[in-house]
Amino acid sequence: IIAAEQSGMIHRLDEQVITRVFEHLALLQQNGVQTSLAVNLSGRSFNNPNLVPHVRRSLAEFGVAPSSVIFEITETAALADIDASIQIMEALRSEGCRFALDDFGVGFSSLYYLKKLPLDYIKIDGSFVRNLTRESEHQVLISALVNVARAFNLHTIAEFVEDSLVLELLADLGVNYAQGYHIEKPRSFSETWPATLQ
Repeated sequence: IIAAEQSGMIHRLDEQVITRVFEHLALLQQNGVQTSLAVNLSGRSFNNPNLVPHVRRSLAEFGVAPSSVIFEITETAALADIDASIQIMEALRSEGCRFALDDFGVGFSSLYYLKKLPLDYIKIDGSFVRNLTRESEHQVLISALVNVARAFNLHTIAEFVEDSLVLELLADLGVNYAQGYHIEKPRSFSETWPATLQ
């Protein structure tokens, strides 16, 4: 990723990843699988004038449900140019796509800008989750983040969930979704949905 950003190829890489995700979604929907796929956008994606047109073309070409696409952007990237971020996010959300703010909670400006960004999900940074059962202050923090998210009608996703005790505690704290090795380790598309390739 760093090499692509330094060489100026990151926009093209983003577009290729988006195209591939849309291909996968189309294949899933043709096989009756209703699911959503998340796409991590690089920190420089919002400087790409072709990003929104590319997504629009891909939606038309593959005929996928826009609501099945979730774009993930880190807090740092979203706040680097808040006005440009909002403009692009709103354009993509007007197409029906959704947005998640990744690594939420590690920046001091999170709460101030949370109401400004057109979001659907916030992903609670894994640094607050890893030792959740042993660190009561992190439990208090996650509870507060959940309450803030609810106030803005956002869903919460906890990262780095690695055992059942953490998963249960997150559920008790009101977190909506979880991801991590306890849920599933990373697998290829063909391993996850082998029936779609037959």
